[in-house]
Amino acid sequence: NPAPTTDSLSLYQTMFSPEIPKCAILACVYGFVAIPMAADVQSRVVARVITGEISLPHAKEQMRWMEQRIAASPMRSTQCLTDDTFLQELEALADYRPQDAVIAAAPPEPEAFEPCEEMKDSPEWKKTMKISKSSSMELSDVGKKLLMNAFKDTTPKEAYDLWAETYDNDSFGETGFGFDSPNICASITAGYLSNMSPVSGEKLIRLLDVGCGTGMLTRLVRERLANGMNGMVDVKGFDLSEKMLEIARRDEGLLSDVVCHSLSDTPWPYADASFDVAMCNGVLIYIDDNFGGVMDEFARVLRPGGYAVLMIREDNYDNWGEHMDRLEKERAWRLMECTEPRDNFLNAANDEGEAIVWYRMYSFQRL
Repeated sequence: NPAPTTDSLSLYQTMFSPEIPKCAILACVYGFVAIPMAADVQSRVVARVITGEISLPHAKEQMRWMEQRIAASPMRSTQCLTDDTFLQELEALADYRPQDAVIAAAPPEPEAFEPCEEMKDSPEWKKTMKISKSSSMELSDVGKKLLMNAFKDTTPKEAYDLWAETYDNDSFGETGFGFDSPNICASITAGYLSNMSPVSGEKLIRLLDVGCGTGMLTRLVRERLANGMNGMVDVKGFDLSEKMLEIARRDEGLLSDVVCHSLSDTPWPYADASFDVAMCNGVLIYIDDNFGGVMDEFARVLRPGGYAVLMIREDNYDNWGEHMDRLEKERAWRLMECTEPRDNFLNAANDEGEAIVWYRMYSFQRL
C-alpha cells in the first residue's frame, strides 16, 4: 500500500477533540475481535474518571502523546494506537478484571399512565397518548389542541402564532410538557460559550438562535452563564412567527435583534462567518424541503472554529443525516458530540408508557 499522506495526522486530529470539556479519546480499535474487550475496558476507565478516582491528562498533553506515537510509527499512521502495549496500558488504568464483570440490575418498570381529567373524554387523546400519574399536566386550550394534532390543517406559522402567549408555560411550566431538549441544547451551548473569548477585533461573542420563538432557549443559555459572561454574549435570532417574536421583544436585553424569517428561506439574513455559535432546537422538524440548503446555512454563518448545536428528532434524521455527513466530507465542519437518544416529553407517553418523541443533540465545529 502507498504510504499515508501528510494529511493522516490532521485527519486524526479532526476526530480527536480535546477542546470538548471533560472529554478525551481513550482508545481507538481496528479489528472486530478486539471491540468487545476494548469497549469493556473503556467503560471502566470512564467510570473511574467520572467518580474522580483517576484523572485524565491535560488535553495538550494528550495531543503531544498522540503526535509522538504517530511520529514513532513506521507506518506514520494512527494504527500505532492499537498495538498490544497501548491496550495493556489501558487495561492497567481500568484495573481490568473480566471475572469481576457484573450484570446490572434491570431498571424498574415504568409507572402506569392514564389520561388526565381534562382530556379523558377526547377520542383523539385516547388513541394517541396518556399522561403519567406522577404528572399533573395542565395545558392551555391551544396546547391541548396541538398535543392532539387538532391543528392538522394549519401551517407551523399559524399554529405558533396561536400558541405564542401560552407557549412558555405549556412547554416549561411545572404543569407543562416537560420539554427536555431545550435544557440539553442550552447546557451544551453555554459550555461552548464559556470556553470562548471574542475573536480579534471584536468585543462580543456572537450567538445565533435559529428559530428563536419567544426567546426561551436564549434565556436558558443565559441562566447557565456566569454573570460576567452574559455581558460578553450578543444574541440575535429569527423565527417565522411574528407573534412569538413579540414575546421575545418584551424581555429587554435578552436578544439584541430578532427577525421574522423562515429557516427554509435561504440564504438567511446574515453575513458569512458572522457568528461564533449557532443553536437550533425543536425547529428542524417543520422543514419539508431545501434540507441541504438549510444545513449549508449553519456552516456558512459560522466563523472557523465556531460551533453549531442542533436538535434533531430520530424520526426526522433521514432528512438531515446525509447533509450533515456531506459537510463533514467537504471538510466544512467536524462532529464534536452526539448524545444518546433522549425522551423529549418528560411528562407524556403513549398507551404503552413509552416516549412519544426521541431526539439527539448534535454539535459540530466549523473548520
